[in-house]
Amino acid sequence: MSFTTKKILLEQVRDGDPISLNEFYETYMPLVRLMGKSFRLDEPDIDDLVQQVMADFFKKRKTFVYDPQKGRFSNYFRDLVRTQLFKIRRAKMVTTDPQKLERLSMDEERLSPSFLRQWNHEYRQVILKEVIKSLKTKFEPRAFQAFHMTILQGVKPLDTAERLEISISAVYTIRTRGITYMKEMLKLAGIEEK
Repeated sequence: MSFTTKKILLEQVRDGDPISLNEFYETYMPLVRLMGKSFRLDEPDIDDLVQQVMADFFKKRKTFVYDPQKGRFSNYFRDLVRTQLFKIRRAKMVTTDPQKLERLSMDEERLSPSFLRQWNHEYRQVILKEVIKSLKTKFEPRAFQAFHMTILQGVKPLDTAERLEISISAVYTIRTRGITYMKEMLKLAGIEEK
């Protein structure tokens, strides 16, 4: 997904465009699954989490308007995931005991900071994956391979140049252009550099 068209994707999702709905699902479903796994849900509950989050988002899509001035989409979607995650946890602890209910509420408050840290990490990974996919379309195949080898695989620039039969200066130019592009896309996506 190109980050300059993220708003367009969300508008197309709102309008019910099937291709955009599928692109949204395929982009964000792995993130929802990872969050379920990180909170030790079993596979059926993870499947329920994905289904409930996506159903909730798709149900609200007609009234949802992406406005970066009001906040980031990632925060909105994070809150949907968190709400559904805690609903599943609460459903597993069906009780009328007020002390157990209070402990569950305190547990949710205690988990909120770790949920936020985990969400930020996983969301960043999803965005990085999308940025790399976008970068691949911007580079010729050999140039992308040079970038991939040096930046993502850690192969030394000289070794990369020799393997791909290109000049060392070309490898450094490709690296610089790729890193610059990634930084710009991460900034557009609202992700701070690490």
